[in-house]
Amino acid sequence: MIRHCRTSAKLHTTPPMQWVQKQTRLRVVDNSKLGREAMTEGKQVKCIHVYKKNAKIQDGQLGDKVLVTIKGQMKRAYVVGLVAEQRPMIPKFDTNNVVLIENNGNPSGTR
Repeated sequence: MIRHCRTSAKLHTTPPMQWVQKQTRLRVVDNSKLGREAMTEGKQVKCIHVYKKNAKIQDGQLGDKVLVTIKGQMKRAYVVGLVAEQRPMIPKFDTNNVVLIENNGNPSGTR
């Protein structure tokens, strides 16, 4: 007779989420000065708000605008890559990627 071990109950695995929500860790992939400094110093970028109209649940998909904190500053960004299951004609990423934008909507970086 096999008994279940209680230590295995402490292990949890979750599938990748297909959206960005509050407190999601992100990676800046543009070449803006603030993004490069944060990545070299190992500072985490976190989502604190998702800009969506008429949504009960604030979850961000590809192309949605989010508000992030980066090195103690609040910046707006667009979601350009998500850790998700492979779907046809959509590339799969290993990280949740964002591109920082300025207040007028122009990208902060040049790439």
